[in-house]
Amino acid sequence: MNLTEWPIALVDDLEQKLLRQGNKLASLENSLDDHTNRQMQKSFVFRGFLEGCKGWNTSGLMLDLPAGVKIERAYHGLKNHQNNGSSKPRPIYAQFL
Repeated sequence: MNLTEWPIALVDDLEQKLLRQGNKLASLENSLDDHTNRQMQKSFVFRGFLEGCKGWNTSGLMLDLPAGVKIERAYHGLKNHQNNGSSKPRPIYAQFL
C-alpha cells in the first residue's frame, strides 16, 4: 500500500466500524423501547385515593380483583412534601402479572 492509499483504507475501515456501532445502537434502542412498552402494557396508575380512606390499610389499597388477576408489585409515588409541596394524594403504581 502506498502513501496515498492507506489514509483512504483507514477512512473506509473507520466508516465501517461507525456503521456497525450505529446498527448496534439502533438495535439496543429498539430493544429498550420494546421492553418499556411491554412493561407499560401490564401497569396501571391509580390517582386520587387519599391515604387513610375506606379500603386502605397499611399494606396499600385493597382491590376486589377478579379470580386469576394478581398484582406483581405496587408502590406509592413521591410523598406530598417531596412532590413540590402539593397536597394532592400520592399516585399508586401497580404492575399486574
